[in-house]
Amino acid sequence: MAAAQPGDIFLIHGGSYPGEVLFDRSGTAVSPIVWKAAGDGEAVFDNLRLDANYIWLEGLKIAPAGDYGLRTYNAPQGIVINRNNFVNCHYCIYLNHGGDNWTITDNVIV
Repeated sequence: MAAAQPGDIFLIHGGSYPGEVLFDRSGTAVSPIVWKAAGDGEAVFDNLRLDANYIWLEGLKIAPAGDYGLRTYNAPQGIVINRNNFVNCHYCIYLNHGGDNWTITDNVIV
């Protein structure tokens, strides 16, 4: 199976996605890689780690077993975090390794 490429849109079906999920393939400023809920139920993640540029995350639920919902490696650029639900995390969106030019909008953090 081929790896994610700039401009790809992935629809994530409802279900539970345990463990840390690493996003390590970059999109571009014009063609981000989009990961969004398919709309057939909640797509629930334990936690996410971003080590890529120009990633778009939309409509996901992040409910970590530990403190961290979403963390970074290597200062990712051009990230969009839109319409996600973060539940029971101490650090829901944590740019521990930096980042620049992020858009974080319309999320629910409980």
